[in-house]
Amino acid sequence: MDLLHFYLAFPIDDHTGEPLSDAEVTARHYTRLVQLQRLLFRHHPGLRDLALANCGTLQRRDVLKPALLALPAEELRTLAVKQLRCGSAQKLAMWAAASAATM
Repeated sequence: MDLLHFYLAFPIDDHTGEPLSDAEVTARHYTRLVQLQRLLFRHHPGLRDLALANCGTLQRRDVLKPALLALPAEELRTLAVKQLRCGSAQKLAMWAAASAATM
């Protein structure tokens, strides 16, 4: 099972299939964080403080999770599915239900 988890999370280039270096993984991570900040700044004025936070703060689960769960369900769905393209609406609904149960 550990081997399966390793290969599922192994960072590869989507176009070439080549493994990504640590620097490339880090660069992609920070690119996604900046994309999130721009979307929050532009479309979610209630999360302006989060949009202006530094990347180190923004990537912390204990900061990000409560802020995102405070959004109305439809606004969170739009952010995750349409703006960030993180998955389907069904997967987001399952995640939100599981997260709400643990809070």
